[in-house]
Amino acid sequence: MIKFVLLVFFLIKPIIAAENKFENIKSILKNDGLDALADQKKTEEEKTKSATLQKTIQRYNVPDKNQIWSFISEYWLVRNSPVIRWDFEKPDYGIDSSFATFLEKINIPEKKFKILLVNTTAITHFALPSNKDDLLFLLSVPFIKSMDLSKTEISLLLYEDMLRVQNDYFTEFAKTKELEDLLGSNFHQKKLGKSIIDEVIKKYDKIIFDKGFSFQQQFQVTTEMAKILKQDPVLMASYQKLLEKIRDLIQSQEEYKLYSKIYPSPEMQLKWILPPKKLL
Repeated sequence: MIKFVLLVFFLIKPIIAAENKFENIKSILKNDGLDALADQKKTEEEKTKSATLQKTIQRYNVPDKNQIWSFISEYWLVRNSPVIRWDFEKPDYGIDSSFATFLEKINIPEKKFKILLVNTTAITHFALPSNKDDLLFLLSVPFIKSMDLSKTEISLLLYEDMLRVQNDYFTEFAKTKELEDLLGSNFHQKKLGKSIIDEVIKKYDKIIFDKGFSFQQQFQVTTEMAKILKQDPVLMASYQKLLEKIRDLIQSQEEYKLYSKIYPSPEMQLKWILPPKKLL
């Protein structure tokens, strides 16, 4: 009997050993699979965490030179909303479509622009710096109504402002070295340096409400206008009429007496665009 038990034991032992070995292999494979899944999950979590961090960091990017001026101009508008009163009910005067048509007529099609009507005489008209290919205008409703300007005359007024902003008169005055150093940087986990923006905002106030444009800049814009409009006698006549209306307005109404401080001498503009009188 003992011999039989021993025989059975010796016969079964290799089978048991094989089964144990197989179970060990299954356990190893299972553990390897779990480890692989754990590693994969960890990698995915790290990728997600990294992507989330990058998105967070990007929120702190300072716009570059092609985008910063739109940001600053909009910030200035919000800060000065009680003064310039741009948030008021007004009808559709058709100024946008009229200006678009005007630009097409002088071969400037599909130009992106926004005209913000303001209910004040503190600003008469102005183009603020914006993104590289955009235009942002301020236009006083009381100002255009006081002269009963036609849509063509309004378009000419806006086009003057467009030339000024495209000639970089505004940005050359308003920019600072500190602002230029800030452009395109990132302030994640840093302080932005609000004083840098505030200094530029002060320059906005200065040029819009006090300094305006120089005599030389005004001469350049006026002669550019004349060069462009001389091919169209009707537009040229409208431009002359616009300047005459502005001249008469600032001479007759006290609230517009500072107009010439911002836009030097409509009288001189008329002299610059009109042919010299012949001496008899």
